[in-house]
Amino acid sequence: MYIKRNGSRIIRLIVLIIAILIALLIAILMLAFSQAFQDWTYDKLPNGYEIWRINSEDISLLKTDGDSSDLRIDRYILEFCYNDSYIGIKRLMADENLPYQEAHIEDMDPSNFSYYLVDTVNDVVMGPYTAEEYENQIEALKIDTMCDWIKTVPMPEGAHY
Repeated sequence: MYIKRNGSRIIRLIVLIIAILIALLIAILMLAFSQAFQDWTYDKLPNGYEIWRINSEDISLLKTDGDSSDLRIDRYILEFCYNDSYIGIKRLMADENLPYQEAHIEDMDPSNFSYYLVDTVNDVVMGPYTAEEYENQIEALKIDTMCDWIKTVPMPEGAHY
């Protein structure tokens, strides 16, 4: 009788260990496929500027300097272009009166864009502009060598996790 009870305890212990291992495996798989592992950085921009995908809505332009980084244009960046001195940004217009948590990309007008031009040499952000105002500013500054627009979704070529 004592051996039988002891054997059932061992079986229960083995089942418990297997259940814990399965739970750990499921947790690891869920983390591996979560949004956090889809975040990326595009660090090929001039003069220490980078585009960071922090989550599905927060795709932002930052100026990095060693261990620190300063936000220059926040969230909803859809496309960007650049040359050795300037960065062009195309983003969805966000109602700045809305609290940060209440402004969601799926609630915004996908045809309403704002444009920014960043002088990376002098660290100046110009905009927001309409598409026409952006083009006028490009012409006024005699900028003629910007690359093609690069989409932020999916992850751009050259970005890394």
